[in-house]
Amino acid sequence: MLLLRHMPGSEARELLTHQVATAADLCGVLRRRIGRALAQMRRAARHAAQLRVDDNGLRHAALLAANAARNAARNAARNAELVDLARHLARQAAESELSRALSGSAGGLRRSLRHRS
Repeated sequence: MLLLRHMPGSEARELLTHQVATAADLCGVLRRRIGRALAQMRRAARHAAQLRVDDNGLRHAALLAANAARNAARNAARNAELVDLARHLARQAAESELSRALSGSAGGLRRSLRHRS
């Protein structure tokens, strides 16, 4: 019955009866032939569905909108990561510079405090 959904009865009859008189495992031969025929027809139907003509451009516009939304989400997440990284690096640089200034000019800072008092 499933085979008859995809092909005319005469083709199904030919598929099932072609050179089966000499088959040792008739059920296996028929199962294999029917499976191959159905798989081939399903592949052809999927391929035809993928190649549908887009007369008015709606499918293409929907594809572009979906891609733009995906890219915008991906870019927003990446930009947030980059901003966080930049802030972290700036904080590290400021802390490093501050510690270098405090350790390097501790003597000069003491001298300047003595001159003021």
